[in-house]
Amino acid sequence: MEVTTAGSTANSLFPVDKPRDCPAKTLKLALKWRPCQLTVGNELFSGKYRIVLDPQLPRVVFRLADEEQGQVIFTAKNCSIETGLDRDDPEFASQYRDQVKDGHRLLFIIIRPSAQPPMPSAAREEPRNDEKSKEWKTLNTIHWEENEAVI
Repeated sequence: MEVTTAGSTANSLFPVDKPRDCPAKTLKLALKWRPCQLTVGNELFSGKYRIVLDPQLPRVVFRLADEEQGQVIFTAKNCSIETGLDRDDPEFASQYRDQVKDGHRLLFIIIRPSAQPPMPSAAREEPRNDEKSKEWKTLNTIHWEENEAVI
């Protein structure tokens, strides 16, 4: 006689290799790293972002252009996340228009963290004093709870 356990039920509902509740094509598009700029207060960072459509913990992940520096992970649990297009809020978009190439549509993600976001990085274990690590150090000094981030 086979006994169903909580673990086996959970594994059948949320297979480890495919934890999603959206079409596979959408998941692939969301997971693709896309170039962006992150603005926090007066600071501007160039890098890439992607959206992880995990049903238990959806999140937006930002990394600096130097991939070795680490990531900032904005989870839906600890952040208010809004998305929009330049046509949705022209006044808001006008603040960022000069950072976008002419003719390109401005898409934005506004993130309001309620807690310090996780920031995993190999750079934390091996501190460096070179120019590349300067941006990462600046990201680590931000009081995220007091700021709004815009990608």
